[in-house]
Amino acid sequence: MDSNGVYGLHAAVLVAMTSVSFCAAAADFPKRGEAEFDTYATVRTLGSIDSGAGTGGVWDYSGVIQNVKGDGPFNNMVVRCLQNWTTIAEQFRIVGSCVLTDPDGDSIFDVFEATNFELVAGIGKYKGISGHGSITRTRLHDLPGGARGLVNHHTVAWEIK
Repeated sequence: MDSNGVYGLHAAVLVAMTSVSFCAAAADFPKRGEAEFDTYATVRTLGSIDSGAGTGGVWDYSGVIQNVKGDGPFNNMVVRCLQNWTTIAEQFRIVGSCVLTDPDGDSIFDVFEATNFELVAGIGKYKGISGHGSITRTRLHDLPGGARGLVNHHTVAWEIK
């Protein structure tokens, strides 16, 4: 267990992922479409600063994605993000980038700001992907050691050229 107490949770997530049945092949990802998915994630602080006038930091975000309809696009992917946040005069701002990886090892790179994100690149079956979406965040109970649990609901539209 690390100082943030998240190794146990990460191990549980990995065990759950390996026990999930992959009914729809990730290779069948549609060339265009729309989807909704939820990401069940933990966030831990990698570092932070406080000047007295403002604070900022970097979060490490990782989790498992599930399509809200079950099998379908983005289902059973894992995600890892680095997030940069800033608070000045009670104004909070967050930006970052993420890698979404499917069971075949192919991945999508996205960038986000606040509650909007863009799919900007991919490898394997996702090469040529572009798209955009929105995020609704639900904060769960904090974990021992300062980590945080979240469920993020995403809506996305994409195209692969």
